[in-house]
Amino acid sequence: MAGHAGHQPDGGFPRGQASDPGDVGAGRRLADLHLDLRRPRHRHAGHGGLAGAKAGLVGLSRVIAAEFGARGVRSNCLLPGGTDTEAGREFAHTPEIIAFVEGMHALKRMATPDEIARVALFLASDASSFMTGTAMLVDGGVSISKT
Repeated sequence: MAGHAGHQPDGGFPRGQASDPGDVGAGRRLADLHLDLRRPRHRHAGHGGLAGAKAGLVGLSRVIAAEFGARGVRSNCLLPGGTDTEAGREFAHTPEIIAFVEGMHALKRMATPDEIARVALFLASDASSFMTGTAMLVDGGVSISKT
């Protein structure tokens, strides 16, 4: 899922949409924040298409960073681990499945939506003004866990 909502009127580069219409700099800061809502590195059979699409999104974000960085456009990806959301609870709907998903993370729990949102806000803020072309893992250690 991409963090941008559309294209420029001239058909050019897609940009993020500001939550505050009065914040004219938000479009540039959010220029291309990609939010991947599922595991970025699927290691399970049958997920080849999903894994390929996600790898493509990371690659596209890096190309955008390289091609448009000189114009002040930043492009980053946010790669969260399991997050306790309503949509996630549709999958993890039993105590056994929840325990399994939590056990996949080095921290042995899922993220709260606020934890992921704070990182997205950081990437959209001036605090990350020198970051571009980054695929930021915020996965509670699921990418390093052996289970």
